[in-house]
Amino acid sequence: MRDARRKYVRHGGSVWSILVRAGDIGIEGRGLQHGGRVLTSIRRPQPIVLATDRSHLRLLVTIVACAIGFYFVEHSWDTTVDLSIEAIQSGDVAPLNERVESGSLERKLAFPLIGFIGVLLLLWRGKSSERPTLPLNYWMFLIYAMWTCASIIWSADAELTIRRLVVFACIVSAAIGFRERFRNADIAIIVVAVVLLHLAVGVAAEVVHSGFPFIHSDYRFAGTVHPNTQAVQLGAAGIAVLCLFSQSRRKWLWGGLYVVIVLFVYLTRSRTALASLMVASACITVPRIPQRYLGMLFLGPAAAISLIALSLLLLDLPMANKLQSIIFLGRVEETATLTGRTAIWSALFEYFSERPFFGFGYGGFWTPQVFLELGDELGFQPAHAHSAYLQTLLDIGLIGFAMLAIATIVAVFQSGRYMLLDRDDINSRFFFGLFIMGLLFSGLDTNFVIPCFVNLITFAGIASCFRNKKTVTRWQRNVHASNVSPG
Repeated sequence: MRDARRKYVRHGGSVWSILVRAGDIGIEGRGLQHGGRVLTSIRRPQPIVLATDRSHLRLLVTIVACAIGFYFVEHSWDTTVDLSIEAIQSGDVAPLNERVESGSLERKLAFPLIGFIGVLLLLWRGKSSERPTLPLNYWMFLIYAMWTCASIIWSADAELTIRRLVVFACIVSAAIGFRERFRNADIAIIVVAVVLLHLAVGVAAEVVHSGFPFIHSDYRFAGTVHPNTQAVQLGAAGIAVLCLFSQSRRKWLWGGLYVVIVLFVYLTRSRTALASLMVASACITVPRIPQRYLGMLFLGPAAAISLIALSLLLLDLPMANKLQSIIFLGRVEETATLTGRTAIWSALFEYFSERPFFGFGYGGFWTPQVFLELGDELGFQPAHAHSAYLQTLLDIGLIGFAMLAIATIVAVFQSGRYMLLDRDDINSRFFFGLFIMGLLFSGLDTNFVIPCFVNLITFAGIASCFRNKKTVTRWQRNVHASNVSPG
């Protein structure tokens, strides 16, 4: 093996062969050898490694810019005051959305700031920066972006589409900048930092405006943004924290932070976000569990359900009603119509049938006339399509939807593949979990396709190359170790 060095350390009668390949690989691999045969792969938890040169400055600049920019894009200090309990529960947030969409000065400056960060990241090339390969999902993402920009040609409202495309261009440039410059744990750290900063401001707003009455049964935590948006952002941070937990030596810190995030997601009463977070967390955790412990995955939930049922019996509470209330987070009466979504979807599919292949142009569907027509038909004014899939169909039609779907599916398989090959690859684990959560959550909301922080991170993941030419998997390290004799 070229440029290879070997060290042997005796421990308990066994020989540890530590391979370091200085030329192509540049990383360390370990294999436990006995009699020239690899018995297993010994991998101790490695410290979280950031990107290469100047990574701390790059991360700090990006975190500050995203925290400030997306606060003015999505958040408002007076959200708790503007949204009454009835409005939050019914999902009727049209007044707040109308104010936000009208475009304040801060919002008009925030998106160019985000786009500038993307351009800066593309130009900010360090000495050891590597140009990753361009996989299929990257090319499909670029084709999707070009098709979206071309939708101005057939848009139902060209002026509205132009304004939306400027915002879209800022998000895409930032996503490509993230894709080019950040590796391994970087994006997960950015997500955790930005979301926790917004959460801290949101908790302060709740305390100032309402005293944070979390003990009330009808309370939904909003902070500085609508509860559903708050929940999906916290969910993304929860997945990132879970990925960082496995590589950190302070597991108590990351584990406690994950519990706090799940608690706040529960307080938002967003059932879809909580269920999506749990499924995504399981998908990125189960592959790391040794096979001998997998049986606990089936015994654990059964024991938990039995314990809950026993507690309800001892408390002499109506079991069926109480269990139903727990499962639906106290919002049982809204489950039949999915909080009014079924009526919205039925009305929107009639519009979609008018332009099934091309759509109405990116952002060109929600004109004042459409708002008035839907308000008359439904009896209330919906803020959006309440489904990322339906919103995409309305914007860019079946053709654009297929492009984005192909890019997303390829990215899901790529991230899942490399997550299984190398369990220490935080980047692949995080994006795989985020994709799973996004695919589930997008059925009932639009946060993953409208311009926002989660949308930026999702686009960065869809365009990502989950393994560059210098990445070596755990399996490959074992092969290298087995090819070197202990003598």
